[in-house]
Amino acid sequence: MQGFKNNSNNSGSLGDCKSLPFTDILEEWWSDLPPEINFISDMIIKNGGGCWIVGGSIRDALSSNKNSNEFDLATDLIPEKMIEIFDGIRYSNTIITLIPTGIKYGTITLKFEKDIEIEITTLRTDSVYSDGRRPDSVRFGKSLRDDLFRRDFTVNAMAIDISRKVLHDPFNGLADIKSKIIRAVGNPHTRLSEDGLRILRAYRFVGNFREIWGIDIDLRNALEMSINMLENIAKERIWNEFKKILNSKFAAEILLLMSEDKVLDIILHGKYSSQSRGILSQFNSTIVNSESEDVSIARLALLLVDSLDGKIENDFSLIRLSNKEVNQFNRFFSSLGRLPDPNYKSELRLWRYFHDSDSGLMISIEESLANISGEGELIAITAIRDELLNLPPLSAGNKPLANGTWLMQRTGLSKGPRLGRLKSWLHTIQIERDLSNLGEIESVLCTLPWNQEKYSLWPLPIWPKN
Repeated sequence: MQGFKNNSNNSGSLGDCKSLPFTDILEEWWSDLPPEINFISDMIIKNGGGCWIVGGSIRDALSSNKNSNEFDLATDLIPEKMIEIFDGIRYSNTIITLIPTGIKYGTITLKFEKDIEIEITTLRTDSVYSDGRRPDSVRFGKSLRDDLFRRDFTVNAMAIDISRKVLHDPFNGLADIKSKIIRAVGNPHTRLSEDGLRILRAYRFVGNFREIWGIDIDLRNALEMSINMLENIAKERIWNEFKKILNSKFAAEILLLMSEDKVLDIILHGKYSSQSRGILSQFNSTIVNSESEDVSIARLALLLVDSLDGKIENDFSLIRLSNKEVNQFNRFFSSLGRLPDPNYKSELRLWRYFHDSDSGLMISIEESLANISGEGELIAITAIRDELLNLPPLSAGNKPLANGTWLMQRTGLSKGPRLGRLKSWLHTIQIERDLSNLGEIESVLCTLPWNQEKYSLWPLPIWPKN
């Protein structure tokens, strides 16, 4: 990537908080910044404003966590002036796309070529959060320090002056990064009262880095005292944040911490302790190292193993999954502890078909539970895994050989639930016996009592078998 340079003779507005010289880590990070940032800064400065990099990209660079491809900028120019500057302007002979992402809150997004998107937000001052979710009003300001003071944690409350190449760190975020501690900016009770979702963000950031971090004792106490604030947050927002925790490589450690602080008791069904099966099972290395995109749903199924007695629709207390995620959860949860017999290939085929691309993850879940149940169950899991590895793919693939038209021609049935169940019954047998052609399907059809009345009881290609 092109090296990042400052081409402006004018330095723009000066941040009103202490500044520090760059560390070696920041120097390396700086050299890889996209030149679009320098372009934005120059344009803002030419129009009498200041421009700072803020947010997670600084935190991630200083913590040696990762190089972020997302950059957030702050300016002391009001949104209307930003639109006036950048609307319709060209960069490298291409018109920049200006998106009024959150214009009410002072945010615009500039979209460049190569899918580079950079958010710019006008500095804001403190305001009242009467509902614990959003400010009652938005007030734009000129103070960089006041804007950083509004942020949740010290590691997120740093800024870089682009034109002067200095780090602003008024709340000692750099020291907290070195100490690997999550600390609130200012009074932790005040910060949490501004947005109850910060409760979950605190736990997420514990596992957001290459090592597990700790939580400052004052913030930890405030978290325990504020957990009921989560009841005021939209369930979808809670799930989006909780899902990030479940996807963390340190999910087990974070969930243990959340169980000790009774946060899990609030957002999920049941009571959780350090000895809960749902907690202990999270530490298994095979699920920790899983790269499946469904690992968050798998961990949720494990977490609720002793808290539910059947399928769930969307009643997870304070979280709400999408319909697709609910179906995936039920797929995992309904199968827990109901393993196929490794001596019967028909069961192995049906189990593998039902879990499809998540069969490996499902085995990891079962192994996670077996780890805390005893050696006998682990032996059984190993046997099933070995048999599955040696089990050839289905000869005809996963799709049913017999379609509705073919079945109507051979049975005289018309479209309807009976025809659908017959198709599913034949598909189940096709999977279990590994049938490869319609001739074999027709031979099976001749043996089935498909004229019987109770078609709702006919088998489906699901697990556990109905």
